Amino acid sequence: MKKQILLLLLSSMFLHFNTDSENQKGKRFKNTIHETIWSVYSQKKDPKKSFSTLLKLAKKNKYAYKWLISLLHKTGNFGKISQMIPLIKATFPDILQNDPDTGFMLAHALMRCKGTFQSSLFACKQKQPLQLAYDQGAMDIIQPLNKKFPTHQQVAALTAALYDLSNDPLNALVIAEKYLNSSATKPTDFIIYFKNTARYIKLGKKNKALASIKKCIELQPGFVPALILSANLNNEMNKIEEAISNCKAALETAGPNKMIIFMLIKLFFKLKKAQHKLSEFVLNKECMEKAMKLLEEKKYDKALNFIDTCLAKKTKPDEKTKKEQLKIKVIS
Repeated sequence: MKKQILLLLLSSMFLHFNTDSENQKGKRFKNTIHETIWSVYSQKKDPKKSFSTLLKLAKKNKYAYKWLISLLHKTGNFGKISQMIPLIKATFPDILQNDPDTGFMLAHALMRCKGTFQSSLFACKQKQPLQLAYDQGAMDIIQPLNKKFPTHQQVAALTAALYDLSNDPLNALVIAEKYLNSSATKPTDFIIYFKNTARYIKLGKKNKALASIKKCIELQPGFVPALILSANLNNEMNKIEEAISNCKAALETAGPNKMIIFMLIKLFFKLKKAQHKLSEFVLNKECMEKAMKLLEEKKYDKALNFIDTCLAKKTKPDEKTKKEQLKIKVIS
């Protein structure tokens, strides 16, 4: 980007060279090319000035539109973007038809503003975290772009999200899977596999959901929500050892977490129930306390092995020990 700006700047200097250095400074912004370059250059240093300059240029320069939308999108001014869409459709409709990057930002802005105003003539509230909401205008922009550019990650993800928001997981999967099958795998595709897992679950296709979450974890092994979702899926499909492995991996990444530890212990007892064909286990209170301490120290395998050793003991407890025993009912 910097190289392009430099080349444009040099070329425009040769075209509009003036030996009078005093007058040159005053004429800087009388040239359209100079104005555009200077505005893009000043985005980081002075975004307000950049916005003002690009706004003046937008009516006669489609690239100024693109830079202006990019600036507004980065700064979260989604309401201002939504206000510009009717003008863009009237002046430079090819931006909506042939520019997937800009089209994505326009559709995303409409989805972020949905529900905070009734017309695109009013700006949505700014500097507030807003959830995405379904917007037909966004669908009208993004759907044709997705058909034309099916390998564009952001366009595919947003199109699928719009189908999700309209409670249509099947079409969301069609869009997402088409993208995944027609483009080289990117590290950031893990989130698309994660969302596809939820879509398959919604459609009752657990085997495909499990295959999808495995792909997600392959791309991002430390993504804890995926590990927990995988553990739940494996548990539902009676793949208890795999579910236990998922929990341990989640704990390795997230550190001691009461919810995940509880899930791990529950899965471990479920595994032992299947092995010993029991519905209840009697465990010494001291054994459980020591196991919990080992879990807090991130010694997960050691903790589970210790619980297993305690369960395997066949000695008859005395009256005092009986009172300190924990009766654990295994719930499938």
